Amino acid sequence: MKKIYLKYYLRGLGIGIAVTALVVSIIMSISSGKNMTDEEIMERASELGMVKSSSVLADESGIQITATEESEVSVAAEASLEDTTVAETTTDADAAAEEESKAAEESKAAEESKAAEESKAAEESKAAEESKAAEESKAAEESKAAEESKAAEESKAAEESKAAEESKAAEESGTTGSGKDTSFQVVSGDSSYSVAKRLYAAGLVEGVNDFDAYLCQNGYDKRICVGTFTIPAGADYKTIAKIITKTN
Repeated sequence: MKKIYLKYYLRGLGIGIAVTALVVSIIMSISSGKNMTDEEIMERASELGMVKSSSVLADESGIQITATEESEVSVAAEASLEDTTVAETTTDADAAAEEESKAAEESKAAEESKAAEESKAAEESKAAEESKAAEESKAAEESKAAEESKAAEESKAAEESKAAEESKAAEESGTTGSGKDTSFQVVSGDSSYSVAKRLYAAGLVEGVNDFDAYLCQNGYDKRICVGTFTIPAGADYKTIAKIITKTN
């Protein structure tokens, strides 16, 4: 705007000088007694740098248009700058939102991965505990079975040893196979099989399994009594069974 004011000032100064020169020239012409025509006056004014008022107005209008255009350009530039700033701000906001969304997805994925790992670890721990419990249960069952088997073997060995001792005592007393009555003892805890074994050892029955089967088939195995019995020589299975069960 300062350039426009300076231009007006210089132009006005030029016009003033030209007018002054024209006036002086006219005065000098009048003084010399010579009359100038309008064309000569205008030609002389043009030579002195003077311009028509219409030209001045046209120039001033052009200056005003130029100033308006400059103002419009300035406004357009400011608007473009504002648009660029808004676009940059929008772009920054979008980038920030995208980063936040990406960070949220990564955090969610990390949490899901951690939860999956913890679940897998819990399942593996549970499976290990169940496997350990199964192994301990199996070991306990095997130990119990071994103990029961050992106890059965020891009981069997004890019965066989007892039968052998009774057989030896009977032989020493001279009652076995001598045609005399034989004293036979049944103790608490004796089974039909153990009784049959000792009777066989004393020579009173012909077979352990045969006499045990006879007792079981005829119901004598559940009625064997505890005590000392006299078995006559040559007694059959039925007689012996009735004696040891106290059945008439």
